[in-house]
Amino acid sequence: MVSLPPSPYMNLLPQKVNILIIALLFQNCKSPNDKVYVNFEKSLNDAIEINNAEKFDYVYDNLRPQTAYFVGSKLKFLTLETSGESCDGKSLYLFNLHNDSLDLMIEQVVCYENADRGHKTTDTIYVTNIK
Repeated sequence: MVSLPPSPYMNLLPQKVNILIIALLFQNCKSPNDKVYVNFEKSLNDAIEINNAEKFDYVYDNLRPQTAYFVGSKLKFLTLETSGESCDGKSLYLFNLHNDSLDLMIEQVVCYENADRGHKTTDTIYVTNIK
């Protein structure tokens, strides 16, 4: 019987399987709300690109950074972020393209068990359609 020498790649197989399992575990650690909010952000970014909105970064307070997008010198898209002791928030505001009224507000608020932000206690998305 002929025996083949062991392949040097066989030793790497368990390492690759462990890396794959760890990657899958971290992928599943994301909240379903994170995925929903990312879809809202993608839709906002698409609308910004379609309307050729001009970006304007404004930081009055480092705890509340905001980015405004203007179309024809009028505010049409706004993003805000807040960071507190136990809760963080991200908000998207969409204004009507034909007038200056607010059409849609989307906000994600994530609260944590303690200040180290190790464990989420709540993760809520609020969608307010003003129309």
